[in-house]
Amino acid sequence: MKIFLNSISFKFDTQIQGRSSPLNWHHLSTILILSIFIFGCGRMQQEGNQNNQLWLEPIYSGIHGLRTDRDASIKWITSSEQFRVVVADLGKQRFSGNTVSIPEVNFNRYWVLLIEMGQKPTGGYSVSLDKFSPHLSNEKALIRINWNVPNKGAVLTQMMTSPYLMLKLSKGSFLKVVVVDQGTNTLFEVDTPR
Repeated sequence: MKIFLNSISFKFDTQIQGRSSPLNWHHLSTILILSIFIFGCGRMQQEGNQNNQLWLEPIYSGIHGLRTDRDASIKWITSSEQFRVVVADLGKQRFSGNTVSIPEVNFNRYWVLLIEMGQKPTGGYSVSLDKFSPHLSNEKALIRINWNVPNKGAVLTQMMTSPYLMLKLSKGSFLKVVVVDQGTNTLFEVDTPR
């Protein structure tokens, strides 16, 4: 395959049965668009396959959650009404009373899970979704998160924080959700809503 530089575009000459056939940017852009379309259809099929795949997406995370207790917690949000109330309350915490846009969640296909670290005396604490999450095994959905605590002696902001992570996950045939930290220590194990 030879690459020639024409004034504006590249042309790729390929040999097809002894004939030269130019492959220009028009052809390449068509191939690219078709590839994106095929990949997108595959992604939609993956999201819809609830029994074999777990689709998981972070919705919100931050350090100013709702929890005033020191203990960590996990909570299912199972209806649009409950979701709107929790997100509105988080918005008041995050944006000093200003409203926050509420994303659409189809509660016929998805659950929402709120994970909270509990109230902490300083900054430096955070919770986020791990890049290796999720995994299905033995009727359990394993969600791996980054549960970050500050190092001893670290210089920290002196303010109360309450880190949280809100996840949208596809409903499926699994019966439990197990949440582990980056060291694979089990933080929570909860039954799925039924």
